[in-house]
Amino acid sequence: MAWLFSKKKTDNSFNVDRLIYINREYADSIYEEETGKSAKTTIAKNSTIKGDAKATLFSIGALASETSTYPLSNFEIIKKIKSRLSKIEQKNDVFINAVEISKTIWVEGILTTATEISSSSNIEKCKNFYFQIELESGDHIILILNEKYFMYDFSVLLSPNSYVTQVSLPIKALIRVFSMKNAFNNLIAVPLILTEKET
Repeated sequence: MAWLFSKKKTDNSFNVDRLIYINREYADSIYEEETGKSAKTTIAKNSTIKGDAKATLFSIGALASETSTYPLSNFEIIKKIKSRLSKIEQKNDVFINAVEISKTIWVEGILTTATEISSSSNIEKCKNFYFQIELESGDHIILILNEKYFMYDFSVLLSPNSYVTQVSLPIKALIRVFSMKNAFNNLIAVPLILTEKET
């Protein structure tokens, strides 16, 4: 059995300023593979040891070195891996067999939200809120998201305390799609990068 999406070739470049979501574990691994360097930067800070209770007679006036490690910014990471990402094919019509391995692809569509309610005898049993991509064909891809990968402004907007009840954003998405479906026959995917698409 195969599940169908339509193939479409387009320019997969994107604007870093329009990032909505970036899976840093994925992006960092691509960065390290492309550059041979760590996706973290180490900053060393030298300070003079002063005469206090913790300092010995011989250490007073010496230099102490402290190092701190910080992740590179999203901008720095994307700048280095943009070329690699642009080579990943965009498909809006790809065959995913029931026993096939996952595929990493670009898709375009509308990011929306949906609520799935399972009930029995008119009694509500379970309510699931999730994000999905609505494709031009009308098909939907369900996204399994990790909240920590949202850009800060979006994480605030989409928090439980925000006033947002509906989402409808044109996006370009790099996703890892699996041969899995939900109860409504929609494919399941893990998003790697979501960015607003200029229309």
